[in-house]
Amino acid sequence: MVGNKFIIVNATDAYCKLANTSREFLIGKQVPEAFPNDSEANGKRIEASFNKAILTGEPEQIEILRYDLTDPDSGEKEEKYWQIQSFAVSGPAAENSIYIWNIIVDKTAEIFLKQRKKELETEKKQRTEQDRFFIEGNSDALYSLDREGNFLSINEGLLELTETSEEELLQMDFLPFCAQHDRERTVSFFKKAVAGEPQRFEGDFVSAKGRKMILSIDLLPMKVDGEVLGAYGIAKDITSLRTSEKDLNQKKEFLDLYSRIIDLLVAHGVESVNLEYIFGEIGQTSDADVIYYLGESLEDLDEKPVISEIIQWRRKSVKTEFSHPDLSWSEKLKKLFGPFQYDAPQMLEPDNCHTREQRELLKENGIKSLIILPVFINNELFGLVGIENRFKKRVWQTEEQEFLRSILKNVVSFVEKRISNIETRRKKQELLKTEKKFEFLVQEGLDLIGILEADGTYKFVGASSSRVLGISPQEFVGRNAFDFIHPEDKDFMFAQFSSISSRKHLHIQPFRFRNAKGQWRWIETTATNLLEAPEIEGIITNSRDVTEKFERAREIKDLNDRYRLAAKATHDLMYDWDLVADEVTRYIEGKESMFGYSLEKMEEISFWREQIHPEDRHSYIKELKAALKNFNASKMNTQYRFQRSDGSYASIIDRGHIIRDGNGKAIRLIGATSDISEIISNRDALKLANVRFNYAMKATREMIWDWNIKDDIIIRSKAFKKLYGYDEDKHSVEDFWFDKIVQKDRERVKKSLYAAVKNPKVSEWKEEYRFLKLSGEKAFVIDRGFIIRDATGKATRMVGATLDVSESRKLVKEIKKQNKVLREIAWEQAHVVRAPLTRLKGLVELVKLEVYDEWSQKELIDLISDSADELDEVVIKIIRKTEEV
Repeated sequence: MVGNKFIIVNATDAYCKLANTSREFLIGKQVPEAFPNDSEANGKRIEASFNKAILTGEPEQIEILRYDLTDPDSGEKEEKYWQIQSFAVSGPAAENSIYIWNIIVDKTAEIFLKQRKKELETEKKQRTEQDRFFIEGNSDALYSLDREGNFLSINEGLLELTETSEEELLQMDFLPFCAQHDRERTVSFFKKAVAGEPQRFEGDFVSAKGRKMILSIDLLPMKVDGEVLGAYGIAKDITSLRTSEKDLNQKKEFLDLYSRIIDLLVAHGVESVNLEYIFGEIGQTSDADVIYYLGESLEDLDEKPVISEIIQWRRKSVKTEFSHPDLSWSEKLKKLFGPFQYDAPQMLEPDNCHTREQRELLKENGIKSLIILPVFINNELFGLVGIENRFKKRVWQTEEQEFLRSILKNVVSFVEKRISNIETRRKKQELLKTEKKFEFLVQEGLDLIGILEADGTYKFVGASSSRVLGISPQEFVGRNAFDFIHPEDKDFMFAQFSSISSRKHLHIQPFRFRNAKGQWRWIETTATNLLEAPEIEGIITNSRDVTEKFERAREIKDLNDRYRLAAKATHDLMYDWDLVADEVTRYIEGKESMFGYSLEKMEEISFWREQIHPEDRHSYIKELKAALKNFNASKMNTQYRFQRSDGSYASIIDRGHIIRDGNGKAIRLIGATSDISEIISNRDALKLANVRFNYAMKATREMIWDWNIKDDIIIRSKAFKKLYGYDEDKHSVEDFWFDKIVQKDRERVKKSLYAAVKNPKVSEWKEEYRFLKLSGEKAFVIDRGFIIRDATGKATRMVGATLDVSESRKLVKEIKKQNKVLREIAWEQAHVVRAPLTRLKGLVELVKLEVYDEWSQKELIDLISDSADELDEVVIKIIRKTEEV
């Protein structure tokens, strides 16, 4: 300050840049000359602040001062706001002058931000009021979304639609309510709306409680100052409308199709070609891809096919051929999805199958959804109708299922009618044949035909009695049948014959009956009660002499019992091969078969040979023929692979004894077949396991050990020498290993190990201890093992691994040491640093409050400097200690 004028003597680069001028221009000028664009009021205000700073000796500050600068390029005014601080400082005594330190801070951006914030708050308040009035006053589901799809405002209609609370909804976006399959499409409409294009569409949605809906959506861009900040939305629930329209159209299609199918069945009946046409009509109407029937076939009396075992329709777009051209597919479905119940379809998808086999079957055949309808004819499962969707999942609604069941019931009724007609014709033909047969049998047959009164008296006996028993028919008539029955069998026969009064048919087991020579013959009888029939008025008996058969059966039964006992004892498949008749009988105890086939199937000679593996069949036949032709051979022993019913192969041993006649010709082969698949598999698995175990012992860094507890011998891997230095790889636990455990850990480890071995419920053991290496160094190890026990629970073997964790222990120790130093550093930061920092903050506060009662301004500044130096020394000390860590 010179006189009453304020002349600029210097300026910093930052000051010049902020004021949009140069140092050369400012130096030597008065403030009004330096800032010619400023208003007179602002100039007076600045000079007033200078004078006040001089008079009071205190800093003077103008919080906000507007000063517009001229843009040198455009020449236009720029609105600027400054914060100005002034400090008065006395000059040298010789000059008798005062200097003003003038500091300016640009507050333009801050002022503009506050102004815009205030404008936006006002605008937001206005728009909120508008939105509230618009949303709450409308009965539809109304809402607004930001650009990310988050809800900004909602009304009661939307809350009812989404079935959630207002608090939850305002924290969410719209995506959780979009159906998964329709989500991408809905998002595309929203993106167009926030891009400025109004949108209207229908889509599938789901409420928070899982209710499925079809909504009509209108999305309008929400614009502010021409910028789209989100979207306004209106949602209407049109589920019932669309469902009703869809159901109505579908019902009409189903009714039309139902009518056409009934007309077809009435006009042409059930034929394979008609059923294929029906499948096609159902497939087109219901949008299925493949429909087929698999099951029993039906033929007319003249062997004309009515219904084939397989009937199929497939859409033209399905390029894959039907992959199951025989009834094995039907049997497979029955096995995987049965048992089936009448009028109970099954709906399946790969993701909701009950078993892994079902899921694999659907995936292998590319089936997205499958509905299986069992076909019952006269209360018996006749076949299966399968409906597949190959390209997309299909959920069959209740009405659609009812339609399919209704169609199926009508088809079944026509099939049953056709079967009934066929059976009626067949019975008529059989009746004619039966009448002729009866006439022939009664007169010429080997059976004894008779008609008895209710008390057993003969009314009629056929002429065959003379050939069967040597007694003429006349000798029987008028006599009681019990007069000819063995005394020991009479009570049994009387009880059997008495029961015919309440039964239509009766089969009587073999009993002894006297012939004309007084010999007892075994007779088997079937009785039919026709006492109420006017044409008969008696009990018809059909008897047959089974003496030879009975005696032979008893012998065969004794022999078979011996075979079965042998099969039960050995779990083998016993067989008796009659080489002359080329017939075989097989025996097995406990299950139907060993390989998944029935015994009847396995008794077919050609079938058995066909199941032998092609690579083994030639050698088997060659060995068999050679053994049978060799007169000196009495035994044969072969091993080959046999195909099970599921396609896999069993490894079997076949041992047989050859029986020859007087000329040395082989007439019989009696033997046993043993399934050794498990033995072969276990042998191969054991070899593979041993190979893998040996490789594992070589590759791992752990020392693997195998302890034979019975013999107290341990085998250890090569890592034993590498890690611990000892050459011994086989030794006793007591004699060697325990001695190398550090004394303080030894008893604990021994006690733990033996306790685990003795406890039959324990299968794993683990301990950590110190082990002495050959070099004398202590190694920290983790030892763990798995205990193998016999059927009684006694430990027989233990396999485990020992891991050296010495290095990790050292690392843990170092980490603990570092943690201790770090805790000391933390304590210094929390306590030592705080003392000078607290003083420093207090002194700064005194300067701000301009309290100089005890200290002058210079003394306060000196105190502040001392505290800052002290704080600097503490920080340097901490830094050095941290670097050491």
